[in-house]
Amino acid sequence: MPDTALPSPPSLPPAATGEVSLWRRFTAALRRWMAGGFVPFPVHRWEWVLMRIGFAALVMHTFMDWHPFKYASQPAPVGIATLVDLSFLHRPGMFEFFRGLGAVGLTIYILGFGLRFVLPVLALASTMIYTYSNSQGFTHHGVQLVTLVLIGQTLVAWWWWWKQRQGARDVASALPLPLQCYMVYYSTGIIAFSYVISAVTKITNSKGMWVLNAKYLCIEIVKSQRLNYYGDLDPSQKMDPPVAVCSSSTRWLPPFFSAAAFSLSVSPSWPCGTGSGLHHRRLSHRHARIHLVDHGAGLP
Repeated sequence: MPDTALPSPPSLPPAATGEVSLWRRFTAALRRWMAGGFVPFPVHRWEWVLMRIGFAALVMHTFMDWHPFKYASQPAPVGIATLVDLSFLHRPGMFEFFRGLGAVGLTIYILGFGLRFVLPVLALASTMIYTYSNSQGFTHHGVQLVTLVLIGQTLVAWWWWWKQRQGARDVASALPLPLQCYMVYYSTGIIAFSYVISAVTKITNSKGMWVLNAKYLCIEIVKSQRLNYYGDLDPSQKMDPPVAVCSSSTRWLPPFFSAAAFSLSVSPSWPCGTGSGLHHRRLSHRHARIHLVDHGAGLP
């Protein structure tokens, strides 16, 4: 009989032979990590009190700044300034009025009374003041995140109140957690995704050169410090910034930190990204410390 070759057995997929690719193991681990979803987590009352106190101190610091009120006009209106003339903020007594409004409103905020009503007032005041400041032909982004959190907490306060009213009629519509859990969670989300937007705009506006141009970071730091000095003639600003001196002596340091900051900010939901704090509270604390070090070092 002629020799006939036996057909070779069909090849088994890698999963059947026990060989699983690194990519599959990674995606499986990621799916397990995200299985719980991004949902608000329990927050104790004392945590919510401490957050209100800390955030109120920050907001009050912005209301204590008299610089936005010194402008007599809005030559380059932006935002709501294109619809409303905000130059009335330059009138005598307006700074004192808004400073008092902030003090009273934030005291009520700390006490936790009438959040549905006091938060819109604070958010509107902050929006007006710093929209007027940004309508002078230059943009200062230092307090945009503060205003965003005020607006976000306003929306959460009214949404939670509306859901509670629904829950009084239909138990299935009631929210399972108290107000402070949603306040902390969505405030964290606003901060996290603001960093994502910031990172993306840095790359798009610089046409992909932001990290490579980080070698000029020391020049930007010196320029900012000189502007602060000549703006207020503050003697404490009359010095060479230590971060700029260190950056100029070590060429690889600015690109390294800029690349690290970009990688951290641009990932909204991965375990290594800023938004992972929305999934796990410990990660949010870790990222908060990293960003504090980042900004404390004067990095972008």
